[in-house]
Amino acid sequence: MVRTNEEAETKEETKNRIEIYWMTDEIDYADCGPHYADGAIVKLNGEPFLDLTPSASCFGGEDYPEGEVYLRILSKLGYEVDFEFDYDSMDCEDDSFDT
Repeated sequence: MVRTNEEAETKEETKNRIEIYWMTDEIDYADCGPHYADGAIVKLNGEPFLDLTPSASCFGGEDYPEGEVYLRILSKLGYEVDFEFDYDSMDCEDDSFDT
């Protein structure tokens, strides 16, 4: 099948594009030391889609690890995400991870 340039451009325009801009916030307080938080700004087709701006703080900061960012994107797109975490596969000497 041969497509004209116009058909190809129209097909290209209908593609959805997600852009993820990763960011880290850091702060060093004299009374509680250094703190870090991760997050992202997400755009869908060039438009703002999800704002997960990190905010480092001693108490109650906003931190969005990479996995959470992806889960929030999928959730906002309407996907239900089920996953299990295999604690037995962790190489950790701390017994608090046993299930």
